[in-house]
Amino acid sequence: MISRILNIPKTILKKIDLLFLWSSGIHLEIIEKTPHEKSKYFGIGGTIIFTALMASLAGGYAFFTAFKSINLSIFFGIFWGALIFNLDRYIVSTFGVGDGKKTISLQEIKEALPRIVMAVILGIVIATPLELKIFEKEIEVEIEKMKDENYQKLVQADTIFFQDKADQEKLVTTNKNELEQLKRHLEKAQKAPPDYITIQINELEEECKRLYTDYKEKQISKNKAQRNLYYARQNEDNYSKKELKRYLMLFSIATTNFNNSDNTYKEANSRLNNLKSKGNKFIEEGIKKTKEDIIKKEAELEKEEKTLDLLRIEEKTKKRQKSDVAKRYDGFAAHLEAMDRLTKNNAKLNAASWLITLLFIFIEIAPILFKMMTERGSYDDYLDRVKYDILVRQRQKQSDLNDEVNMQVKAHSEKMEQQLNAEIAANEELLRKIADAQAEITELAIQEWKKKKLEEIKKDPSKVIKSF
Repeated sequence: MISRILNIPKTILKKIDLLFLWSSGIHLEIIEKTPHEKSKYFGIGGTIIFTALMASLAGGYAFFTAFKSINLSIFFGIFWGALIFNLDRYIVSTFGVGDGKKTISLQEIKEALPRIVMAVILGIVIATPLELKIFEKEIEVEIEKMKDENYQKLVQADTIFFQDKADQEKLVTTNKNELEQLKRHLEKAQKAPPDYITIQINELEEECKRLYTDYKEKQISKNKAQRNLYYARQNEDNYSKKELKRYLMLFSIATTNFNNSDNTYKEANSRLNNLKSKGNKFIEEGIKKTKEDIIKKEAELEKEEKTLDLLRIEEKTKKRQKSDVAKRYDGFAAHLEAMDRLTKNNAKLNAASWLITLLFIFIEIAPILFKMMTERGSYDDYLDRVKYDILVRQRQKQSDLNDEVNMQVKAHSEKMEQQLNAEIAANEELLRKIADAQAEITELAIQEWKKKKLEEIKKDPSKVIKSF
């Protein structure tokens, strides 16, 4: 009927039918004798085959995500599907029909628990790659965010280089400002020297006031740091070594700042006094010195700019390298992490992910549950009879083998007993002959002794009498 509707040759349909039945883990020879049971096991086999196909697709996608190779993903996908198929078929074929009732008993659950656990694990393993494929678009967006985050982390990790670059930029900017200031001073001094002197005196006076204020502030800070250090040393039992070290460091910094402020103030005050006392002569000397300072500053600035250019080139190289590293963060682990982040931040996506996982878990344990709820059929009775027949035959063979071994042992024992009796009889005859020979020898020895003694008596009777 189906072959006519779908226009499929009967031979192909027969092979598909046998494949599904074989996949359910049954004996094909027995099921042919109980054809009305085929539909039940056909459904179990179909579940196992389609689960293996989904596992193959999931495994292929997972391997493609990891290796980015179509050939490898096809090979490993087929291998993974075959592995899952073999495990599912083993799980189903090693579980019997249970107690033969439609209901599931506690004892059946206990017996099936190891297989159910295996099926649950397989369901999760199969579902995970398929979830990654189903939510592929959302995962790709999340991975791009993760790439940007990883890039920023890689850039921030190289803090020493970027701090050096920032310091170099700051140094170049400072030198440029100082150079511009020197040029402005030189221009003002060359255009209007008398007015410039007055302007310079006023500026220096203002600068001296500002520097003096800064000097006093630094002095106060130094004195405070000194008092804190003195107090900490006097009560060092109440302070840790780390705290004492910190107070010493603060005092050292405050002292350095005070000395720098003091030197700057004295230098500015000295220039102010020289400007008031020497006038134009001081201006001429200042113009000459300013020109020298400009030349020196320009050479220094050129050197610093070259260093900055090299740092900028190195920065581009580093960023490009780190960008390449970040872009490569697109493997299977990255997809799993992205999926985890999405499910944590999106309740609906998390629910959908769990539903897919539960679906595949149900598909995996469905054949076991089906067999637990299935009543015994003619196939099971026939299979039990075949198993019992095989068991009886094997026991009969064992019994025959035991009898044969016992007979061989008995025959061997009888043979050994006969050999032993023969040996005992032979030994008894030998002992008898030895005893007869010894008696005969003894008798002859006595006769010879008697004969010898009689001869001695004849020769000398008195000698014999004395011996008595």
